[in-house]
Amino acid sequence: MSTESFAEEMLASAFDYMVQEEKVGRAFMAKAPRLRKLWLENYFTKNM
Repeated sequence: MSTESFAEEMLASAFDYMVQEEKVGRAFMAKAPRLRKLWLENYFTKNM
């Protein structure tokens, strides 16, 4: 999965959230790369 389309600060925010919510982080890692990107896009839309 390419994260080049996301700012480093945005990715850090998503990472911090996934560390706090362990189940979400584990589910994220189990997803296919395309679904990970979609999850990140949705997260940023709702939280940034």
